[in-house]
Amino acid sequence: MESTMEHASTDVIAKTMPFPLAEEPAEKDCGGCKDTQGGHKPCGDVSDDIPAEQDTNRPWVARQLETAFYNSLELLFEARAEKTSADPKRILMVGGCRQLDVARRLGFVLPFSTITLLDSDETMAREAQEKIQCRFRFDDSPLTALPYADDHFDMAIALNVYEQANNQTIGRVVRELARVCSGHLLVSAHRPITGTLVSLWPKSNHAFEQLGMRLPTGEGLSKDGQVWPDDSVLKKALSDVAEPLLTLQPWPWWMQIARTKPARSKRTQAV
Repeated sequence: MESTMEHASTDVIAKTMPFPLAEEPAEKDCGGCKDTQGGHKPCGDVSDDIPAEQDTNRPWVARQLETAFYNSLELLFEARAEKTSADPKRILMVGGCRQLDVARRLGFVLPFSTITLLDSDETMAREAQEKIQCRFRFDDSPLTALPYADDHFDMAIALNVYEQANNQTIGRVVRELARVCSGHLLVSAHRPITGTLVSLWPKSNHAFEQLGMRLPTGEGLSKDGQVWPDDSVLKKALSDVAEPLLTLQPWPWWMQIARTKPARSKRTQAV
């Protein structure tokens, strides 16, 4: 059964996050980032990031939004851990080439996982690879035709999924993610209320920039006479291919982790 939690404030959760906003600086050692167990230590330019909790020059609202996001991400991973104790061995992160801060933290807490960052924009994928080439794999394939066998990944993550899809393509994108994933899908999207947030607190854009999650452009803000992506289309697409474990709505995101249905069922839904 799907469970939903609505977070009106960021002080609801007081836990140590597996996606820390503040962490000890990592040594820069791209030549020797692999440890003796075959995993990866944090490397690249992780130490160049300014922890959000310590960066007092950044707007308060931006820091609060980032805290809410990472707290919610923790809860979603905990929901997965309740179903399976093993860490995912192979992860596909759609949009990870734009969300480098999130990707680095994911690599930090899952040092033995193989993580592929996918972006259909070849330029974005290339630039990301130049920045953190030693830790991740990179792919610029189209989201509607992924070059992977069924159930190749243990987990697929698509944060701010509407940045690389729209209401016409989102169904095909979700089906492709479910096809190549044998475990869990973790998806997020901006809620329409984000337009109100940005109108009230323009500085909240700092959080979206830091997380690498730009606001919708093609389908734009309502104040421009346009509409936000219809998240009901995304929710319906997810329900067709996966069973929801936990849904969260930390202002201003909608986030869900779901267990993919068996491959036979996924292929049937895709026809």
